[in-house]
Amino acid sequence: MELAASTQQQSSRGSSGRRPYPFTPMKPARAQGFSLVELMLILVVLAVLAAVAAPSLGKLSSSRENVAATRLRSALIHAQLWAMSSGNATWVDFDASTESATVFVEDPTQPGKSNRVALIDPLTQAAMSIEIDFGGAGIQSVDIGSTNEVHFDAYGAPHNANGTALTTAGIINLNGGIRLTITPNTGLILIN
Repeated sequence: MELAASTQQQSSRGSSGRRPYPFTPMKPARAQGFSLVELMLILVVLAVLAAVAAPSLGKLSSSRENVAATRLRSALIHAQLWAMSSGNATWVDFDASTESATVFVEDPTQPGKSNRVALIDPLTQAAMSIEIDFGGAGIQSVDIGSTNEVHFDAYGAPHNANGTALTTAGIINLNGGIRLTITPNTGLILIN
């Protein structure tokens, strides 16, 4: 046992039997910061990233406008299908000042526009009102037979707010040049 302890003590002292130098010698001080080559490399990488990201940012606003158009089209189709399936008239009232559209349905116990009630959204269980004022998307103008409201009868045919059947296409213009068109007679709703 003593032999092993003395061998271990000698190996920790080195071959000469003396202790090795207890401190690690200091490395020469390096200048703080980045070299010019490193800075140029970082700038090149940032420029490439910016060139790749810039086109995608331009598409962001058009994506929001497409989402707004799709939401409005869905509300129009829902109102039209509701009118056809229930036999009760529906109305979609567009308000460009609040960037919204609200869907109404005829009260079956008290028929007529004056007694209409808000259609309940099956998902939210609240009045179906579509707010589209987000990120630059919004309603620029509405012309549905010279009114801002479309009325669908029990056959799904579109009328203006006065109850007159559409003879020309109903137009809802959104920001970004997107247009919703409601075709006369059939009520087909297109996004152009």
